[in-house]
Amino acid sequence: MSGARFIVMSPDTKRAEPMTLSPDAYSQTNQTNFERSGYFENDSHREVDSFGKIAQVFSTFVSRHSEDAAPYARGINSLQLVNDGQQGWIVSAPSNGGC
Repeated sequence: MSGARFIVMSPDTKRAEPMTLSPDAYSQTNQTNFERSGYFENDSHREVDSFGKIAQVFSTFVSRHSEDAAPYARGINSLQLVNDGQQGWIVSAPSNGGC
């Protein structure tokens, strides 16, 4: 299944300004910063709702520059998943972080 999208909310504004990226574009956009500063994301809470072959996952998280560093940001990911009978696929992944 192709066409997954990351939808990232801009932390620099008070209005909702989503930026939609493919997985490759998300990786390219963030690669330099992740390599320079480090990036570790850990779930702090997760809720899953599913029906048939679809699932919705809300995952609150903390972000760190190293595994043992203090968190510098918190946020939530919202994952929409589909199972095609063979495997699960991420269809979209809206995220709101930097809080």
